[in-house]
Amino acid sequence: YPTGQNIPITVVLGNQEQVLGSIRFEAEDAGADINIIIIIVVALSVGTFVVVMLVFVIVLYCCFWRKSRRKDQKLDELQMTLNRMETVVAHECKEAFTQLLTDLDEYTGDLSSINLPYSDFQTYMVKTVLSGLEETLLSSKLRSNQLPQLSKRLEEFHHLMMDRKFLLIVIKTMEDQRDFSIRDKCQMGNLLTVILHTRLDYLTQIMKLSLSDLIRRSVVRDSYRVLLRRTDSVAERILSNWLALCLHQHIVDQVGRPLYTLFRAVKGQLEKGPVDVVTGDARYSLSEQRIIRQQMPEVPEIMALVVTEENDVTANVKLLQCDTISQAKEKIFDHLYKSQPTSIRPYTFYNSDLHMLLTNGRVVVMRDFDYTTEEDGEWKRVNTLDHYEVHREKTPCLRLVKRNRYTSEVSDYPATLVTTPNVQLKPHANEEGQKYWHLFKHLDVDDPTMSPLLSKKLVTEVFFPRILYTKKVLQNFVDDLFNALFNLDHEPSTPYVNSRHFVFPYSAAPLPQNYVGGAGSVPLAVKYLFDYLENEASAVGVVDPDVVHVWKNNSLSLRFWVNLIKNPEFVFDVNKSLTMDSCLSIVAQAFIDGCSLSDVKLTKDSPTGKLLYNKDVTRYKQQVKRYYDDIRRLPPVTEETMISYLKGLSNYQAHQLVSDYPFSIHSALYQLLKLTARHSHKILENLKENGLDTPARYYETILHEILTEV
Repeated sequence: YPTGQNIPITVVLGNQEQVLGSIRFEAEDAGADINIIIIIVVALSVGTFVVVMLVFVIVLYCCFWRKSRRKDQKLDELQMTLNRMETVVAHECKEAFTQLLTDLDEYTGDLSSINLPYSDFQTYMVKTVLSGLEETLLSSKLRSNQLPQLSKRLEEFHHLMMDRKFLLIVIKTMEDQRDFSIRDKCQMGNLLTVILHTRLDYLTQIMKLSLSDLIRRSVVRDSYRVLLRRTDSVAERILSNWLALCLHQHIVDQVGRPLYTLFRAVKGQLEKGPVDVVTGDARYSLSEQRIIRQQMPEVPEIMALVVTEENDVTANVKLLQCDTISQAKEKIFDHLYKSQPTSIRPYTFYNSDLHMLLTNGRVVVMRDFDYTTEEDGEWKRVNTLDHYEVHREKTPCLRLVKRNRYTSEVSDYPATLVTTPNVQLKPHANEEGQKYWHLFKHLDVDDPTMSPLLSKKLVTEVFFPRILYTKKVLQNFVDDLFNALFNLDHEPSTPYVNSRHFVFPYSAAPLPQNYVGGAGSVPLAVKYLFDYLENEASAVGVVDPDVVHVWKNNSLSLRFWVNLIKNPEFVFDVNKSLTMDSCLSIVAQAFIDGCSLSDVKLTKDSPTGKLLYNKDVTRYKQQVKRYYDDIRRLPPVTEETMISYLKGLSNYQAHQLVSDYPFSIHSALYQLLKLTARHSHKILENLKENGLDTPARYYETILHEILTEV
């Protein structure tokens, strides 16, 4: 319709028509329409924003509420864990404090009268002198059809080695070769000891001349302050072997009893509490690396009546309910046959079974693994006394029974504390995917992401009081051994000798006087060696007494005594476990620190082993220094006295070697020829340069014929 004009409005009803009026349309304003649209859009936007924000706030509130709830739950869990740890720590500290005040003399009465199970002299030599060379000598054992052709030439080579100048040139030439490794030097030193062990006087001359050359070279290189710290030369290896030969009788006379008593005390303390046969961790250990860090309840003890199959031995033996069958057997063996060498005991892990005799007449055969062994998926648990419910018997009766050939393949593994490392059970899966466990499943062994608060293990520091308690129990035994080694007032005693191991008659060869006159505890070899080192220091212009003190430490204390402390199986016929080795290493470290002149300031971050014996080390240092000073003031050992002693000792020890092998001089000569053959041209050249043309020809002929024949 047109705008601005009047439009009439007419109403027609039948034949009637009436004009009512008119209307007119006016044009609207465009700006007003736009404003209305804007208002509508803004209103819708604001409404949408308000709704979205409201939804967002609601969602955000829900998320925060849920997260807060989870946090509260997590805090509750952590609080419960902390409370549990606090309870465990309080229990451990209280128990350790109580133990520190008791049981300090538990082993003294039991061990003071034990007969010592010494190894025979030949076994001692194999473990100290040969040190891995035994297999080489046995493999080079000459066949009977070779003896007539080779024995003569080998004897000629032996005769050549009695020429001091010839032997020294061979040693020096071999050591000057770049490809002559430390292992080769040790092997050469061992071979020379085997060849010359019947002529200790001559071996001593070779050792002294070689050491003199080594000392002069170290002064030129300005390395004399650390001389003899390691075994990097033939002379140093001969020195180690020479000490082993000369001090064996001193060990039997004086050092053996305190050393064995310490070994037995450590073993008894370890077995006093649970020991995990899978990991080697123990409740009572000197090493923080070998201590059980999981919470475990008090382990009940079992007092069992043990009888042998022949009913000839009966005893009450204290066992732990958590002991495996092999652990129980070892404790029984040690109780019944504690004075017998391990190798000659009538019952061993391999030839015996442990039976439980029930009151109803039934007999239960107990083994580490059988058809009743607990299995859980890939996990397999070692059977324990608790597994067989031994504790349910009012007075458990156990019987040792010899195995026959039909039961020799049973699946026991040897020994408590896992005495044989290559058969140690592992917490990780083996080739068949089988995992073993004894006291705990080691689920978090390789899981560094697990929170310490949620782990079943507690931090090692919690158990330091228990380590301190173990140290306190063993301290008297450590002090006794230290006094036996570094005290002039310690008189030697007559040792017990096991007749089966020392099969030779003592009257076969008289034992030479082993000690310096006026000092019953200083072996002639020690006084002779110390005087030699002081004379050599003066000869090369070394005036610092601390340097000579270090030489004495490195040559005797660290090279020999510490090695025996860590390895008592060198002297005694015993088994040493991994856990035992870790404890003895802590004791040996205390001896090393006690002989050292350096004062290291310890902090809370220092190794536990050093902190453990910190106060004792100060006392040990003073005692070692006083011991060295006292030896220096003793009258010197003359060359005639020492030569007479060494000849008598050679004759005496020759009667103690039961069989020819592995101490076959011919086998050792053959191995030495093979070792020197690599640089025979250089040896021949040096021999000729030093005017030894005739020995050079003999050596060349012998070398050619021997190697050609064999």
